[in-house]
Amino acid sequence: YLQERTPERFADLLQEQQIWLKKEIRRYERMRRIVINQLALLQTAKELCYDEVQEEELPAACLILTKNVHGLREAEEMQELQEHENYCLQHELNEGGSFGAMTSREDFMRNGQENQTSFYFTSVSMQSLRAMEKSRCHVRPAGHYIIAYQKGDYMDLSLAYQKLRAYLTEHDLQPGSYAYEESILEDMSTPEPEEYVTRIAIPVQT
Repeated sequence: YLQERTPERFADLLQEQQIWLKKEIRRYERMRRIVINQLALLQTAKELCYDEVQEEELPAACLILTKNVHGLREAEEMQELQEHENYCLQHELNEGGSFGAMTSREDFMRNGQENQTSFYFTSVSMQSLRAMEKSRCHVRPAGHYIIAYQKGDYMDLSLAYQKLRAYLTEHDLQPGSYAYEESILEDMSTPEPEEYVTRIAIPVQT
């Protein structure tokens, strides 16, 4: 460039640099969101009550879903999870938010069926959700939820669901269509499965 520089070539060079800088700014902003969201999850883990079911008002949450995995064989389910991860990486959707699963009312209300997952999800920003395929998008509705936390391996959440079902019956509450299971602590923050923490939130109507 220096040997054949002209105002026109300099303008082209600056435009290229501007495009590169915009990409870098987006990349660093996404990294900043990852750090903020992961710190928020770690702080949440310090303030949990594992013994009681709680009632809370939760804001809406934007989720990118897998296809429905209910009834799939393990190998097929793992393949769908891999495709979901690749999709999120391809579209730069990993912002450090929670990863989780949705279990249908028909399953979580039946003892022994609680671990039958319908969808897996990654939480994202509303801006990211607007740009994605509608078939993959879901908004967890804002509203009143009952919440239980379980410490230990997230592959079996039956104890937490037992508490939630008992609470629904005791307080005459009607559950929504899905329970939302979210990882608060998992293998990125601790190597011990007994230290994992999962939050289960069920929307309810009185």
